[in-house]
Amino acid sequence: MHSKWFAPLVIIAMLIFSAVVYNALPAQIPIHWDATGQPDRMGDKFFGVLALPITSLIIMIVLPGLRMLDPLRASYSLFEDTYRFLINLLVAFFGFVHVISLGLALGWDININKVIGVGLGLMFALLGNVFARIRPNWFMGIRTPWTLSDSEVWRVTHRVGGRIMFVAGLAMIVMSLLLPAELAVAVLLVCALGASVSILVYSYVAWRRLHSAA
Repeated sequence: MHSKWFAPLVIIAMLIFSAVVYNALPAQIPIHWDATGQPDRMGDKFFGVLALPITSLIIMIVLPGLRMLDPLRASYSLFEDTYRFLINLLVAFFGFVHVISLGLALGWDININKVIGVGLGLMFALLGNVFARIRPNWFMGIRTPWTLSDSEVWRVTHRVGGRIMFVAGLAMIVMSLLLPAELAVAVLLVCALGASVSILVYSYVAWRRLHSAA
């Protein structure tokens, strides 16, 4: 997942899959689903087979380019592999969603809420596992006023925040598998929001603790 070729190969695989199934797809395919897992928005299949590959291509091109605009761009050399891993992980997730969404249009017997919940939980867990390696920058990681103003607050927040995200990701996976689809969606939202708020609060507490001691 650290290879510079991973994201391009995933995008090529997405396009190949789209080409293989294109003729079998109906003219209108689902592009959005409600909380019960039922499609509530349809779109032209040409748009449907290209939307996520193009989004992934934009991610692959734009995110590496953003570092050149970052006043803290020198720090990227300290987490080069992690930065590439995060880009590859996002592209892999979009590739996963692409296959699942087209599979549903083809009639695959899949509960999208559960499958996407597991995929999202796995992504959270993997993100949490590498968050402690991210060094201060303006475009990726836990960017709060307190982490961006103090490198030590950045370090401890990413260490603790990574653990929170990892646990939240595992909870998403378990709940997606065990709970009814309708409840699983609510749990996903609670886990994601709870992790985000917890990390935000912790970054402030860490800043106050460090500067009060000073």
